[in-house]
Amino acid sequence: MVYPILKRLIAVPITKIWIGNLKGIQNIPKGKSFILAANHISILDGFILSCLIVPMTDKRLHFYVKSKYFNKPVIGFFLNYSQCIPVFVEEHRNPELNKIAHDRALNYLKNGGIIGIFPEGKISNNGQLGNAKSGMGSLVFDSNLEVIPIAISTIHPIIGSKKFCAIFKDYNINIGSPIKFGPYTNEDKEKIIKDISKEVMKKIEFLLEM
Repeated sequence: MVYPILKRLIAVPITKIWIGNLKGIQNIPKGKSFILAANHISILDGFILSCLIVPMTDKRLHFYVKSKYFNKPVIGFFLNYSQCIPVFVEEHRNPELNKIAHDRALNYLKNGGIIGIFPEGKISNNGQLGNAKSGMGSLVFDSNLEVIPIAISTIHPIIGSKKFCAIFKDYNINIGSPIKFGPYTNEDKEKIIKDISKEVMKKIEFLLEM
């Protein structure tokens, strides 16, 4: 069992406290690897989704997280404990280390894990859905696994510079049905990756409007 104590003491209470409306929970696969893709509106998104998904699947959920957060004493400890994957973007951009992150994600998927990714690559500053970066499309292309699209919204506006959702029962989570891609050949890989990203973001947008 993954995180048995944390699941009982933290995960279940957190989901009951923060999630007000939950749809599509039946779309979460059991017993196999998949890629979870969600829009990003709050610094709490990954934590809330982990508290929801890990107890259901009894699998580790490895989120892509900006490398700078691993250097923070408390946050960094929990990111390493939960085996999150550091990605190097913006001023810390490092293609070689990002390739290592990509390979690490593929290895987790190969060994039965779940990868969580925010395709936009950052928290939305205005609450609007942004364009996807290439990381998700590349991971789907190389793994040929299903993507579970998730739309996150709140009843009240997100507050503060750190984008916290501070109101109880304020999170709305809508989980879409699995999207299957591939398998692909390496012909026109760049275009295929862009098409994958567009399709996933289009589904997330649809879920936000439901």
